[in-house]
Amino acid sequence: MNSENDSATGGGSEKLIWGLIALSGDGRYQIAIVDQAKPDGHLAVSSDFGQNWNDVDIDLALPLAAQWAAVSMSDDGKYQTAVAGRSSVRGAMYVSSDYGVTWEKIDSAHQRAGLDDISNDYSWNDVDMSADGRFQIATGDDGVYYSIDYGSHWAKVSLLSDGDRVAVSKNGEVAVITDGARVMVSVDHGASWMPSASFYGEHTGLGSLELSISDDGNRWVVADHSSNGAHIHITNDRGATWITKGSAGLWWEVAITGDGTKIAAAYSTSLGSPKYTYLSSDLGDTWENKGDVVFWSKTINDGYSNFTVYNHGFYVAHDSPVVPSVEYGVDIDESTGFMSGYAWSENIGWVSFNAADAAGCLLGECKAWVDSERKVHGWARVVSVKDDPGNAGGWYGWIRLRDEENDKYGVIIDSTGDFHGWAWSDMVLGWLSFNSVDAGAGGGPYKVFTAAGIDLEAKMECGGDCLGGICAEPTWVAYPPVGCPACVFEFRNKSKGDVRCAYWELTGPATYSYSAPMPLMTINLSAFGSNLVPGDYELRLTVSNDSSVANCSAGVADSVTHPVHIKQEAVADFECAFDNTALTIWQDCTSAAGKVDFAKKMVKGGKVYVRGDNSSGSHYSVPSEDATAITDYNWTFTVDGAVLAATGNIASFVAGKNNKISLIAEDNSSTTAGGRNGCITVDLGARSLPKWQEISPVGMIWNHIIAGIAKIFATI
Repeated sequence: MNSENDSATGGGSEKLIWGLIALSGDGRYQIAIVDQAKPDGHLAVSSDFGQNWNDVDIDLALPLAAQWAAVSMSDDGKYQTAVAGRSSVRGAMYVSSDYGVTWEKIDSAHQRAGLDDISNDYSWNDVDMSADGRFQIATGDDGVYYSIDYGSHWAKVSLLSDGDRVAVSKNGEVAVITDGARVMVSVDHGASWMPSASFYGEHTGLGSLELSISDDGNRWVVADHSSNGAHIHITNDRGATWITKGSAGLWWEVAITGDGTKIAAAYSTSLGSPKYTYLSSDLGDTWENKGDVVFWSKTINDGYSNFTVYNHGFYVAHDSPVVPSVEYGVDIDESTGFMSGYAWSENIGWVSFNAADAAGCLLGECKAWVDSERKVHGWARVVSVKDDPGNAGGWYGWIRLRDEENDKYGVIIDSTGDFHGWAWSDMVLGWLSFNSVDAGAGGGPYKVFTAAGIDLEAKMECGGDCLGGICAEPTWVAYPPVGCPACVFEFRNKSKGDVRCAYWELTGPATYSYSAPMPLMTINLSAFGSNLVPGDYELRLTVSNDSSVANCSAGVADSVTHPVHIKQEAVADFECAFDNTALTIWQDCTSAAGKVDFAKKMVKGGKVYVRGDNSSGSHYSVPSEDATAITDYNWTFTVDGAVLAATGNIASFVAGKNNKISLIAEDNSSTTAGGRNGCITVDLGARSLPKWQEISPVGMIWNHIIAGIAKIFATI
């Protein structure tokens, strides 16, 4: 906005009142409710961090006397939803899937098949969505509705007749609403709800509770303004327990940062007294008056004031069209070196270092990044001309950070974090200097600098517990991947810098190694083999910026280690025989050589016995490390396509031509419900007995006569 008296589109002289505002994750896309309580209240959108605004041309479609109630936006700004209504007044819902450029009204055509009708003119109170925009929830006087397809279709929540405020977690799984004097929670994307039974505040009626939740959905903050003695209420465990914070008074709009560390709220001591903006960085234990006097006017939404959290700060709705400035900057991901974010120039506006804005670049990789030698590569782009080069004489705003072909110019970061060198942009900007101390730079003093660490560093982490495998410290505990089902124990490569080679080693009772084809890939124990010897191991990850040697010993390299204990897994094995007596000799029939030898002796139609507990033999089932015995043997025999089942440590079947023997051996381990299982399957082919045919003596005499005649003729 260029003037306090400008309208959203730049015309008019009447002072505007800014209400609720929603932003994308980086603040670039914004939607705001302007002059909410006035007859000409409307929506305005911005795609350049709030510097310029355009009115949304759907406002005249609202029912008479309706007001815009709430707006919400996905993290990338693509999906936006706005709802309107007013107590006892019909409203409307509109959705956009193109960054607020075009809008569609939600009506009965957008209901989920076979579910309750969604009226053309429901009275809505609030709306919120997941970070990707897929899961959305809207509350109103006519009920609570949820969408699982980016707002395209909606279904009504049964048993909830109305709802007031709503907040949705980042992944959309957890959602919370205030409904009269209740706080309700859903953990299935809004399909079903239950009350937070432990919530007790001073609230007395609908509209007295404001709400915000953290990204993970675990921490909720409820602001109460039902009476002069109300407080802030906080839960850190999804509503199981609550604590009361803040001075007694009236707590109005509230917001919490995504990581749940900061809370912003509007507070007044009593109805009619001035409202102030307060910020807490310790979960409500102490509050800092930011000095911003929040407006109070009976004609403006009954004195509500609104907050939207952005990064480490927050937005406040004022009684002027001046939107607070956006925090901005360029970040370097220390694990990958990738750059993201925005820089600002008074002459050309915003400069993006995001890969999305670099899509379609002229050469090389379309992103900006820093390698392990601290060289800066790729592209940045001027946002204002990215999509409309006609405004700049055909210039598309490209800024190249390094000459990859000839290395004639480029940007580099020194050991202190200071940038040096030059970037190039054709037509308009030309050469761009990053530090005034560089030869030929002139002017200054100026420089670009960073505190990010981008040296090559090997880092790994445990991928999560699985079927008894535990990411414990100081030793990770795993099972080899041979169980049924197998514990696929993962290790994640979290190394930073220019990682081009990754080599994993497992050293202990045996030695295993694996060279990862994709350096930063997540691996599991199966990369080292299946029948791993149990015991204590050292896991080592070596990374390098040179992939010419499989063990990453070339170039700049770093390594990290962590102890891993591999437990004995339940193992299924058995031996075979052709009878079952005290004198029976049980034979190996599961190893490669054993299968061949035993199959030679098998006869179709003969009986075969199997035994899984013969510890005096060479092949038998073994319980896992945390168990004392195999408790169940479950056999499956597939004979010429027919399937038979049996239980017990000894079982038998009548052999066919093709025989498959499968065993699941279950132990009494307590690490998993029902114990741990080992399994094995063996294919055995049987030979058929020779067929005997009787020949009469007469036939034998004639055979000899014919043979004799043949000899006589042979001598003539």
